[in-house]
Amino acid sequence: KGFEDIRYRRKVRSVRGSMLALNKGFEKGEVVVHPRCKQFIKDCEQVIWADSGTEFDKSNPARTHSLDGAKNMYDYEYPIATQEAQISVRQK
Repeated sequence: KGFEDIRYRRKVRSVRGSMLALNKGFEKGEVVVHPRCKQFIKDCEQVIWADSGTEFDKSNPARTHSLDGAKNMYDYEYPIATQEAQISVRQK
């Protein structure tokens, strides 16, 4: 049958901002990871930032997919207001 409720942004506003949102969820105890989520746990332990500091290092194709999904979902539901977002609101 498939999913009936799919929510997403066409473009991620900021990988760093999304990770800040997800990390805040971990800190607040809002994100709990089941021990069977082995790939997600490996992503959390092994994914590093690219030299730019704004994107994940995608050199290992086995890593980043589950972490990308989790950070994007969490940022969609619980976004962290960024300076960029605040500026666009003021301009309207």
